[in-house]
Amino acid sequence: MTQETITKTRDPNGDWRVTGSRLGAIAECPGCGAEIELMQNVDAWEPDTGEIVDWGPSTGVCEPCNLAIVDYWEGTFAFELSENKNEVNKCQS
Repeated sequence: MTQETITKTRDPNGDWRVTGSRLGAIAECPGCGAEIELMQNVDAWEPDTGEIVDWGPSTGVCEPCNLAIVDYWEGTFAFELSENKNEVNKCQS
């Protein structure tokens, strides 16, 4: 399984800037049934302390099925990835 990675740096004003990711969930691909690791990125932190206060949604990709899988608070969804990497089409929910 993928490890958590966190990087903390200070901006020119002395505030903390926090980036990182962690394993947020494991989901079953609706196309092939493979287990897909869904990673979360740091979404919000305290500028004075650098303490992480929120993580983004868990996301991952099943490359054989060309599906992006996203786990939100409201459920898990799969999106078909288009050939154009800038365009995503929702295929099921």
